[in-house]
Amino acid sequence: GWSVDVFVQHQQGPHWHELICGLPSEEAALATALHMCDRNQRDYLIECTLVQLYDSRRKARMPNQ
Repeated sequence: GWSVDVFVQHQQGPHWHELICGLPSEEAALATALHMCDRNQRDYLIECTLVQLYDSRRKARMPNQ
């Protein structure tokens, strides 16, 4: 399946990456990244950015900006 790598930073400074794997499509992966960065749900974040998108063959594919 498709995977997303999202960079996240807490308002107190710590930062990390969150990876979600096994998504059924590119559209589902992009929607997942958007949901992960929803500031209405995660108001403690000062940064949340999609870093990389991987297809089902594990090839890195950034979304068109």
